[in-house]
Amino acid sequence: MNLVSQALMQLAEEITSPVSPGHVVATQRVLEGLVPCDGVGWQCADFVEGTIEVAGFDPSDGAEQALRDLVWEHPLVTSLGGAAERRWRPVRISDVMSMSEFRRTRTFNELFRPRGIRYQVGFMTSGRRPKVAGWALNRSGSDFSDEEVTLLAQLQLPLAVMESMEAKARMLVADQVVERRLAFGVTAREAQTLDLLASGMTAAAIAHHLRISTRTVHKHLENAYSRLGCHDRLTAVDRARRLGLLGEAGTFNQPP
Repeated sequence: MNLVSQALMQLAEEITSPVSPGHVVATQRVLEGLVPCDGVGWQCADFVEGTIEVAGFDPSDGAEQALRDLVWEHPLVTSLGGAAERRWRPVRISDVMSMSEFRRTRTFNELFRPRGIRYQVGFMTSGRRPKVAGWALNRSGSDFSDEEVTLLAQLQLPLAVMESMEAKARMLVADQVVERRLAFGVTAREAQTLDLLASGMTAAAIAHHLRISTRTVHKHLENAYSRLGCHDRLTAVDRARRLGLLGEAGTFNQPP
């Protein structure tokens, strides 16, 4: 590995952060366009906390919860989280164990088979322990070829660097948002409620999400409206957006 690749790898490992919804959609489209598959998802496993973050899954088919339940038995998760030499190259399940062995696992029988998935290849885009994050491509018909694995290997490091740079930019923007909110006297809870409102959630949905009463949600919003000098939802969201007071939940739903 040359010095440039080593420097890029170090940059990619500096931050393991949830990817943005826009990045997820764009990466899914690129990967699905280059490597024929039945689905693409992003995962970040924390080997100390025993938790996993996921993105890109269809929430209606239960795959996300099934993955959370089985993640520490998943052969690719244990493989990519283990030996360091495996972390910076794509790995197929068939590289880790035989398909006959895999078909006897809970991962196959409870996660893959109910959804018609037989084969998977994964690659890491951030590997600073205790967290390992990356992408997985699923397929039902045939295993991923050596040529397809080579293509993913060529995409792996550039994608990892992009995600690291995006995470740094988002952290910088988040710090700036906090500073602007403080300048307007908006509390953290008011700001959180306003973010969720801007994302399109109703007061009832916000209350459920934050595990507070609907009355408390309305109180937070009233306070935020007062600080922004407005009296209704649309005006408050528009003013907060123009003033740069919204976090990711609100900004991702910004109209063109």
